[in-house]
Amino acid sequence: KAVSSAARREAAISSWQTATTGRPVSSCSAAIQCARAIWLTPETAAVFGGCYLDDHGAFVVVLTVDTPETRRAVCQALGVAEVSAVFVPGDYSLAYLTQVQERIGSAMQRGDLPFVTASGVYEPLNRIKVSVTTEKQEDLEKLRALDPLGGALVMTIRKYGIYLDGVPFAILLANLVAPLLDSIRPKPFGVR
Repeated sequence: KAVSSAARREAAISSWQTATTGRPVSSCSAAIQCARAIWLTPETAAVFGGCYLDDHGAFVVVLTVDTPETRRAVCQALGVAEVSAVFVPGDYSLAYLTQVQERIGSAMQRGDLPFVTASGVYEPLNRIKVSVTTEKQEDLEKLRALDPLGGALVMTIRKYGIYLDGVPFAILLANLVAPLLDSIRPKPFGVR
């Protein structure tokens, strides 16, 4: 008995979703819809900028070209109803952003970008967020060279440290002070 490509696709999504989250397929619909983006055609991949759930739980689709035809084609590829999706404009396709992110990751692994501490595709902004520890223009130009179209990178300069926040240092400090706090023995209340 022949299995349709749609059935194979649904089976692959189901096994991927269960393997990655351990939850039943119905409880993680946004991840499933974004996983379906793997099966976009070259035409729809060129206009698909990503998808995410907004603060109100609405399924948002980012499109670089927003026409009724592209909406219909992308929704069909993702397996969602057009009326249940919110469409927002984007400047870059998800394929392009992923390609630039892979270049940044490869350069980081080779040690070409030691000043980059983190990077990742951020679909709500339709950009790549990059955290750097330098303000030197020659270093930042190395990073910008990985974005041939230009403008897809949002850089955050961390001037005083490479850590995203002070939590690791706060934990270390609390662990250093803990024995001193244990040695304090206050008098019980009511004792003179």
